[in-house]
Amino acid sequence: MRPRTSLGSRPTTPLDSDNNQGPTKYLAQKALPRGTSSTQVGAFLADVYLGRYWTIASFSVIYHLGMTLLTLSASVPGLRLTCYKKDECYVTNSQTAVFSLALYLVALGSSGMKPYVASYGADQFDDADEVEKGHKNSFFNWLYFSLNIGVLIGCSIPILIQENIGGDGDLVYR
Repeated sequence: MRPRTSLGSRPTTPLDSDNNQGPTKYLAQKALPRGTSSTQVGAFLADVYLGRYWTIASFSVIYHLGMTLLTLSASVPGLRLTCYKKDECYVTNSQTAVFSLALYLVALGSSGMKPYVASYGADQFDDADEVEKGHKNSFFNWLYFSLNIGVLIGCSIPILIQENIGGDGDLVYR
C-alpha cells in the first residue's frame, strides 16, 4: 500500500482533471486501485524472475528516476506552471505528461521496492542465535519508526514552508 503515500497523500490539479472528476472521485476510481495493485508487479518479478535483491535494486533506480523527474518538473522553468497573475496559471499537455510520468515512476518504484526491504533486512539475522533474535526485533522497530518519520516530514515540512515562508507553492505542491 506504499504507492498510496506517493499518489494519495495530496491530490493535484493535473490528476483530478480527468473527465472533469473531483479529487475524491478520481482517487476512488483510478489512483487507489492502481496503487494497491501495483505491488503485484514487483511481487511477480521478485518471485519468478529477479529475486528480492535485484527487484529492490531495479525498482530503487525507477523510484529515484521518478523523484528526479518530479524535482525537475517543479524547478525547470519550461516544465513548471505558467502563471500570468496570482490565480491565473496554465499548464500545457507536455507539463502534465512529465508531471504524471514522474508520479507514476515514483509509485512504480515504491511498489516494487518497499514491500521487500523489510523481509530482505530480516533475512540478515539468524533465528537460531538468541542475540540476533533481539537484533531482529530492534531492526523492525527502527525500520518502521524511520519510515513513519519520513512520511511525517515529507507531508508536513513542505506545508509549513509554504505557510510560514510564503511563495505560491510551485516548488512545494503543484
